[in-house]
Amino acid sequence: MDTSAKCFSCMSEIYETMWSEIDGVYKKPKDFTDECNAENISPTLVRTISCPHVCVSIKEDIKVGDTITKGYIRGCMDSILKNDFNQTIVNLYRWLHKDACIQKVYDQDPWLDSKTALENNAV
Repeated sequence: MDTSAKCFSCMSEIYETMWSEIDGVYKKPKDFTDECNAENISPTLVRTISCPHVCVSIKEDIKVGDTITKGYIRGCMDSILKNDFNQTIVNLYRWLHKDACIQKVYDQDPWLDSKTALENNAV
């Protein structure tokens, strides 16, 4: 019996337009599509991948000129970031043990290393 989760692997189309600037941080998803923005995504429109852990959905505010747009990233916890998620945060919020929806507003760069982020109370 396959116990892995089936997660959507997608990013909003806006990420594809800036891929050369962000490919050092993110792993490339199966699909760049604004279908990724939908609350109820159709598996016929967005491809899925098997995940040994949990599925993650990230919603970001992206500023383009004077306009703020929403960007969505969906995938397996271990298939989104090239350097993985900060393990201190994963353990703190127990992402591998329960469903969670956590909203975090950063007042500084969220990609700080874990020691600096903890020292500055950014997490």
